[in-house]
Order: sequence, then structure tokens, then C-alpha cells
Amino acid sequence: MNSSKCRIQIGLLILLGGASMRSALAETWVYVPDMSQLKYQLTPSGQIYFRNLSDFSTAALYGNYNYWIDTTTQDGRNSWATILSAVAQHSPLYLGIPDGQAQGNVSYVGIW
Repeated sequence: MNSSKCRIQIGLLILLGGASMRSALAETWVYVPDMSQLKYQLTPSGQIYFRNLSDFSTAALYGNYNYWIDTTTQDGRNSWATILSAVAQHSPLYLGIPDGQAQGNVSYVGIW
């Protein structure tokens, strides 16, 4: 009885882990041709909210405060530095946002 319970629990963990991995990897890419056109707001808590990503892609939710970077983390600080550099140079960037019209963290920043 204990071994079958254990197998069921392991099976559930594998299923749940696979589902969370899939959602974590699902990204939509927003191309911003001139990063100086991006509107943002900094908060005292270290969050930077992007206000107009829907101007650049229909895949992004319309409105303010749907996407952010957390500058209290090293990844967030690196992303913010990359964004500021592109803003100063009027350069393009791709931003990775959650897929499926969902709010969330900007998880990728780059150009390729």
C-alpha cells in the first residue's frame, strides 16, 4: 500500500513539474524598434513597470503595469542596464514576456 501511494505521489510530482516547466518556458517576443519610445515607471521597491508594450505587439496586454523587471535581482539589474543602453542609443531590442496574454516578469532582453 505504501509503495503504491509513493508511486502516485511521484507521478503527480512529475506531472506538476512538467506543467510548470512548460509555462515557465512559454515566451512571447515583443520587438521594440526604438527603445527610447518605451514608457516605464520605477518604484521604490525596485520594480520597473513597462507601460506601453502593447504599442509594439498585439501579443502584449493593453494597459499599464502588466510587465515588469525586478531590479533587486542581478538578472533584473542586467536587463535594466541593457535597456537603458538601448534607450540612449535609440536601438532595438526584443523583450520576452509571458505567453498567452498574461501579466508577468520580462524574462529576456536582447537583440539577435
